Amino acid sequence: TKEAGQLVFFLHGYGGSASDVAWVAEDLRKRKLAESTTIVTIDGAYALGTARCWGDEPAEYEDSIERVSAFIRKHAAGRPREKVFVAGFSQGAQIAIRVATRTPEVGGAILLGGCRLETLPASQPVRMLFVHGRQDRICDFAQAENVARAAEAQGHRVEFVPFVGDHVIYKEYVNVGVAVD
Repeated sequence: TKEAGQLVFFLHGYGGSASDVAWVAEDLRKRKLAESTTIVTIDGAYALGTARCWGDEPAEYEDSIERVSAFIRKHAAGRPREKVFVAGFSQGAQIAIRVATRTPEVGGAILLGGCRLETLPASQPVRMLFVHGRQDRICDFAQAENVARAAEAQGHRVEFVPFVGDHVIYKEYVNVGVAVD
């Protein structure tokens, strides 16, 4: 049988939706990822009018982390962990880093413009790619850089890619392939 490809679960930012980040999945497919890669966009559990989020308080964040982890465990069953990634933008990155360090089925995290990032020791090291704008006015650049250093000190394999720009998904994230190859 054909070997299973990579599986990337993508989490949108606060006030977004899975359909808002579908262009990222399509762009990655065109530019970097093998045809065998599957990208799944996930909607946040909490409603904000017609948009979604991952919560507004710690209990809601924990609920979102558990929901995403359960979804990944279900859909990544039997796949080697080095082929399973969770990616997120802004608040989605906040959830993604926690999912990556708590869910043994996940081998890597792609963190784009993450807010309120923290890293926790994992039973096995996780590959982490941070992509963050130096002029980000919403999610602090220095905080993301410090979390990346802390993650590396905890034994995670980390790459930090700064760019000149604000709180956006950096269109030229050419190094993304390093995290998922």
